[in-house]
Amino acid sequence: MKYTSCWAAAALLLAGSTLAAAPLSGFCVYLEYQVMSRSLAPGHWYFLPDGRYLNDAPKEELSPQGLELGCTKYPGSCGTYDVAGAKLNLTPRKGKAWSTDFKQVAGGNFEISGIPCQSVKSAYAATAKLNGKYTSGSGFGGVSSASTYVFSPDGSYTSESVGSVRTGGASATSASLKRGAYRLLGNTLTLSAEGITTRHLIYEIPAGTGTQMMIDGASWKKH
Repeated sequence: MKYTSCWAAAALLLAGSTLAAAPLSGFCVYLEYQVMSRSLAPGHWYFLPDGRYLNDAPKEELSPQGLELGCTKYPGSCGTYDVAGAKLNLTPRKGKAWSTDFKQVAGGNFEISGIPCQSVKSAYAATAKLNGKYTSGSGFGGVSSASTYVFSPDGSYTSESVGSVRTGGASATSASLKRGAYRLLGNTLTLSAEGITTRHLIYEIPAGTGTQMMIDGASWKKH
């Protein structure tokens, strides 16, 4: 029995070591404190099994191409990684290499720097449609903005953006409205309006008793 226990313990240690050293693969979201706005906002990690990472949301799609688009914009937040024991070692394309605490937890989730990061696995079928009004907004230092999407099951949408700036006793407001068509496929939302087509990363995560929609890394509330 003693030898069996020793072999079992060794096997567990070996399995744990192998798991920790294996390449990572996945996209996850966590909450981080924003000093400027004094509030929590979503943050992201995206790992590819070839050793590349992005500490941000990919652009347009969950793919190596989406990661590279994010790297082009934020070279200090992307680069290469390796896992050694309980450490995640990161070498960004711009800036100094650094390490942080890391572990994989149940459900394909991660814990990075002691912060839980929830794995994103949801994706839309080619026939999927949205239905409802979604809003997102922010405000700081006298500057505020609010954006609204209204999606219909027939594949049409409207979007409205309103911004305001207050200086002293005066304020100025601007607004824009667009109407067009949308399409969902995987984790990409394609919008076509006024002769221009744009692509946006989209996904949903569980939130309370429902789900929270995320577009381009920002939270959108359904009404």
